[in-house]
Amino acid sequence: MKLRLLELVKTAKKYRYGIVLATSPIFLYIFWFDLDYSCIQDIILSRFIFHLLLPLCIAISFYLPKDLGFKMIEKKDAPLTLLVLFGSIIIAGFASTFKSMQDYYPMEYGGLASHPPTILLYLVKTGILMLACEFFYRGFLMMGTREKIGLWSIALQALPYGIMHCGKPNEEFIFSFFAGIIFGYVDYKTNSILPSFFAHFSGAVFLDFLCRQ
Repeated sequence: MKLRLLELVKTAKKYRYGIVLATSPIFLYIFWFDLDYSCIQDIILSRFIFHLLLPLCIAISFYLPKDLGFKMIEKKDAPLTLLVLFGSIIIAGFASTFKSMQDYYPMEYGGLASHPPTILLYLVKTGILMLACEFFYRGFLMMGTREKIGLWSIALQALPYGIMHCGKPNEEFIFSFFAGIIFGYVDYKTNSILPSFFAHFSGAVFLDFLCRQ
């Protein structure tokens, strides 16, 4: 039985790129078409399951966590990380000036209340949402295929990442394709999904805060 299991793992490692490419459309389809976007709780739960939990369960059998971007940022990569972090905050500030963005955000107004427990819960939920997003696109999809297709893996994840923003304000939908490439490039260079996670999380929180005024 143990030998049989080892053989299955060995086979999975051999075809791991194909497994990533075959399962990704399934997770994307379920997330895009079987989701009530009017409920932030459903979005968080669905993204946690289909963009973090299930892809991680599949990939962990033939990838090490560090191979999927779960790796601390090295000192030499700090400047690039800070650049994309502050860039995300600045762009969020600019985006908040558009009427369409003000009408759409924040998606959960109550989370920005002045009560510390409520704010903490909002930050935790936003963190889960952004971690799941960054893992799936920059970790599972990009890191999972980079050895096979190199820099093309950045474009591979940026396209569905941009399409995922369909239905949101036009300004965000258009910019999301460029954001996907920028986030992907930074994570590709640093071998970690933490730079894009910190940038995405900070930008989202800052945008929500400005749009609630």
